[in-house]
Amino acid sequence: MPSVTAPGPAVDVSKARGKKVFVIPLVPNPFNQAIEKTMKYLADQAGIKYTIYPNQGLVSQWVQAFNQAISQKPDLIILSTAPDPRELAPQLQQAKAAGIPVLVTHFYDQTDPPPPDCLACAPGVTALETAPFHVAGKAEADWMINDSKGKAHILIVSSKDILPSPPTVAVIEKELTDHCG
Repeated sequence: MPSVTAPGPAVDVSKARGKKVFVIPLVPNPFNQAIEKTMKYLADQAGIKYTIYPNQGLVSQWVQAFNQAISQKPDLIILSTAPDPRELAPQLQQAKAAGIPVLVTHFYDQTDPPPPDCLACAPGVTALETAPFHVAGKAEADWMINDSKGKAHILIVSSKDILPSPPTVAVIEKELTDHCG
C-alpha cells in the first residue's frame, strides 16, 4: 500500500467560514459530479459559499464562467477535474490581476512541478491538486498483464491534446513492454 504524507500542517477550517469559492468543472459525468457533490457538501459544512458553473466542456463556456467568477470576486476559483489552463491564459491573468487565486485539479500528474514551473502555470495558476495518472497507468497495464497472463492484444485509446495523456500512455506502454513478449 502506498504511504500518505500530509502536504503540510493541519488547516483551521473555521477560518474559511464566509469565504466564496467559484468552481468551473470540466464536463458533467458521474466522476466529476461525485467530486462536485462532495465539494459542495464540504463547503456547506465549513460555511463556505460554493458556486458551480455547469457547462458542457466548451472553452467558450469556461471563458464565460471565468468572467462570471471574476465579476463575483470569489476568494478562490477552482478549475475542477481538468479544464485546460492553457486555453484560459487571458482569464488566468485577469484573475491574478484581481487578486483571485486559481486552483487546478486533476490536470497534472503528481510528478509535475508546482507553479510557476508547471506547463501553463506562469500566467496565473496559483496551486495544483495533482493526480496519480502515472501510477494509475501502471496499474492498468499490470491488470491487463495479469488478467491475460501476458497475452492480451491491447488497443490504447488516448487524446494527445490532453496534457496528462501522452505521458500516461508512455507509462502503460513501458509496463507492457517490460513485462510482455
